[in-house]
Amino acid sequence: MCYSFYDTLDTSFWEVGAWRGYFSLALARRVESVVGFETRDHPISKFNEAAERNGFDNIRTVQDLVKSLDPYLEEYGTPDLV
Repeated sequence: MCYSFYDTLDTSFWEVGAWRGYFSLALARRVESVVGFETRDHPISKFNEAAERNGFDNIRTVQDLVKSLDPYLEEYGTPDLV
């Protein structure tokens, strides 16, 4: 199967330790959904600002220390890429 650069893949991406969301922002145009996990206030606020500034509505950020994936799997489903 061949994909165009402009195709959106039916894929979910999770970035654990997202900081300012470098990889999430880079992939957001190519994947269906993105979840970024970060524990610190300042980087996650910058991440959210960048997502909003770029018009992404498929990015969700979670400010939490990921100890167990179970609650996130229930809420966001199983990721295709981590």
